[in-house]
Amino acid sequence: MLKTAKEAPAPETTDGIFGGALRVIQGRNGYRFSVDALLLARFASHETGTGLDLGAGSGVISLALTRASKAEFLYAIEIQKELADRAQRSVSLNGLEDRVNVLHGDFRRIGDHLPPLSVDFVVANPPYQQAASGRVNPNTERAIARHEIEMTLDDMMAAACHVLRGRGRLYVIYPAQALGRLFESARRARLAVKRLQFVHGHADDPAKMVLAELMKDGKEGLTVESPIVLFQHDGAYAPEIGTFLRTGVAAPPPTPPA
Repeated sequence: MLKTAKEAPAPETTDGIFGGALRVIQGRNGYRFSVDALLLARFASHETGTGLDLGAGSGVISLALTRASKAEFLYAIEIQKELADRAQRSVSLNGLEDRVNVLHGDFRRIGDHLPPLSVDFVVANPPYQQAASGRVNPNTERAIARHEIEMTLDDMMAAACHVLRGRGRLYVIYPAQALGRLFESARRARLAVKRLQFVHGHADDPAKMVLAELMKDGKEGLTVESPIVLFQHDGAYAPEIGTFLRTGVAAPPPTPPA
């Protein structure tokens, strides 16, 4: 009997989030979202109105917010054409064309895509390594997602300021050890850090990431929330996080600081 050639694996996968309620198309070997993106959606889940996802990648944060929040409409801008195409196909796959508009473009020229003062909130999971630091991944999609190759933290802050209405909010997830850099960039962009929540793998681990809420034209006043601990001793997700990852339903947030 002749042996048939083994088929090459498909270049993309379709992965479910929130118990399969939503599906996301991803490259098998390129950029793939992590739990960080879903934690950011949870952190911003109390938002309503119009939002913008800066550097949207696969579009997972925008998709997650269609279920986790009451946002009326979301723009998702992504500079890499292939990623933007996947994000658009994911929007269509989930029947969300009336709630998410994917834009292929460079948000350093955000004015080419959206007018000033046009959104109520912005979410971003920015690259956290400076271009000259650390080993750059040979995979282009992953490299751009992790290193400041196509944009810097200051670029992200400036783009958010351009489109945010007065007292609009920017939500980011960033390495906890680089929190000082986040504060410095926010100060240069005249954004006030209003809320922080540190993310720990286990209760006795140092914080690895931090979720931050920043306000345009905000006054002084910062709330540091109880930390997120992702995993229990048995390796399972902590109940509150596990419930959100299964359902997309987040507990009501505290009253945002003014």
